[in-house]
Amino acid sequence: MDCKLAKPGLPRKLQDFRKRAVDCILLSARPRTVLKGKWMAEHARECCKPQKQANRIQSLPQLNDVTSAFALTSAVCRPPLKIRNRVAVKAPRNLMEITMKIFTDRDRAALKAAIPKLAPLVGADKFVGAYEAFKILVDSRREERVNRYCLALLSELDEVDLQEINSGDENLDIDFGDLLQSCMDDSDSRKTEAYARLTVAIRLRNLDAEYRRYFILALKQLSSKELGLLQQGYVARHWEIVPEEGFDVLNQATVYDPKKLGIIGGLSVEVFRRLGFLDDDGITALGVIFVESTHSKDDLTPDALEWRVWQENPIAVVVGDPRKVVPFKEAMKNHRVKVSELADSVLGGARNDRVAFNAVAFLGPFGSWSHNQRMKWSGYTDKYPSQCMLIDAEGGSLNGRYCKTFSVHDPLDETARSMLRHYNYIVDDPIIP
Repeated sequence: MDCKLAKPGLPRKLQDFRKRAVDCILLSARPRTVLKGKWMAEHARECCKPQKQANRIQSLPQLNDVTSAFALTSAVCRPPLKIRNRVAVKAPRNLMEITMKIFTDRDRAALKAAIPKLAPLVGADKFVGAYEAFKILVDSRREERVNRYCLALLSELDEVDLQEINSGDENLDIDFGDLLQSCMDDSDSRKTEAYARLTVAIRLRNLDAEYRRYFILALKQLSSKELGLLQQGYVARHWEIVPEEGFDVLNQATVYDPKKLGIIGGLSVEVFRRLGFLDDDGITALGVIFVESTHSKDDLTPDALEWRVWQENPIAVVVGDPRKVVPFKEAMKNHRVKVSELADSVLGGARNDRVAFNAVAFLGPFGSWSHNQRMKWSGYTDKYPSQCMLIDAEGGSLNGRYCKTFSVHDPLDETARSMLRHYNYIVDDPIIP
């Protein structure tokens, strides 16, 4: 070994350093390490005897589960001693348990299927067993990613008109294998389907040549979480989404609010801007094309994000008691119905016509109203009674004609359900927090 370590042309200090480095590697790598010190050398030779290896293997349980399989691999692959700061210490007993916690269910399944292949390695070189065990896991993951890529590719073919494909496009210089290799080289396996859909967009949907390589580079740069953030902005742009807070429509400014996204999310927004996918108005036209090229149509719907969509027609409310407004809006929001407050000005002059709402809810009591207000709105209810509903105290504080009346003491959610059913709105199931 010493003769191989001497390399002509190197200074003496570098040769000594190289020799010490190789010694360290050999101490940690060789199955039969020559340890310095008489006792350590004898102990190493004793542990490496075939009989000792057999005793270690015989002490293991039957190979009927993944834990036993990994125990077999550990018995073959794990050295009896660990060298830390040139002091011999025993390896931790719970190494197997710690490693099994690192493995996912998918890894355990692959290792369980590999038990017949690992069993003949008993007594073999420790690195052979380790190499084979982890090679099986890596190969299983790669195989699964290829399968996911191909399945996503095939699912997108149903939406492609093969007659419109321009196979003679000279600019179509991106091969299927290149995209698959880019997918395999990406450390984020959750982007596998996105690579497959981009393949379809490039090869089968005749994506503009100026976008092709740019989109591939952008997909490599973005994480799966950032792709999901672009997906949210796309859906918010095309649908009227019910927000978690408030009673308006969820907009893109809320989706990309750095204060809500945190530090990393704010950096992602800056990346979107730098790529040209986002500006002050939201997702750009380039961003829309990129999102549509990396997501399926089913993914670009509110259902894919478990978001709720406002129903088309809001209802109006005439407020007598401001304290009742927020609870009333919350009750209607549970059923995805927006509420618009009406001011007295809608009844002024020639505008005293029917307001453009399916229903007008009068939310009382109205004890604080002036006589003039009472007269105006009572006249409106007399003119359009089928549009008006009253939620008031017993005895009534606003005279008029109404198609339905409710008490302010009734449960507000039940009142909202009854009102919505009367006007043929969709009444959703109660939301369980």
